[in-house]
Amino acid sequence: MNSVYITSIGKFLPGSPVSNDEIEDYLGKIGGKPSKTKRIILEKNQIRYRYYAINKEQKSLYTNTEMAALAIRDALDRNDQVAAQDIGFLATGTTRADLLLPGFASMVHAEADLPVMEIASHSGLCASGMQALKSAYLHIKSGEHEAAISCASKFLSREFKHTKFEAQRIYSSGRVPFDTDFLRFMLSDGAGAAILQNKPSAKRLSLRIEWIDNKSYANQYDVCMYSGMSKERRA
Repeated sequence: MNSVYITSIGKFLPGSPVSNDEIEDYLGKIGGKPSKTKRIILEKNQIRYRYYAINKEQKSLYTNTEMAALAIRDALDRNDQVAAQDIGFLATGTTRADLLLPGFASMVHAEADLPVMEIASHSGLCASGMQALKSAYLHIKSGEHEAAISCASKFLSREFKHTKFEAQRIYSSGRVPFDTDFLRFMLSDGAGAAILQNKPSAKRLSLRIEWIDNKSYANQYDVCMYSGMSKERRA
């Protein structure tokens, strides 16, 4: 089995940093009312800035696919021994792609203008990025490929626009569950990518991956983060 190394990392953060005081200027105030729990959430999480791929008019500045591709390009630009044509495998992770079909990896593959290669799309919550990384890791470790890209991207601000909640009569008054408000003031947009190889960089620092342990406990615990249904109303 081959050793596996992260030989470069890239990122893309859209727009300028958004301070805590500006969050509702971008996401909007549900029902025209400021959040009652925002201050508590921000005091607890201690996050000072967010990045949003929307502007104050709530227009998208990028797609999720574009952010992922820009992060990949950044990772390739930072790598001194691998070019795009050397990559044999691409694994992507995201919570929600721009389209239902095709898979997110297909869209990122095309947008990043990568050569013909094997791809895999991973979808879910935060763990989807680690699932993509492990997929790339195993392909290198097994000898299937010599170089691979793992990429994770999120465009969640478009899910938290005030208009999304106002369209649902139950939330039109501006009052949403604490868990929903919590996510609105926690999450932001952006993408990251890593290039994995079966040998370290000759000139720069490389990180050897010893192991990646991903386990699901969905069989033991109730779902805590979800979208598309109400657990209270199973109609």
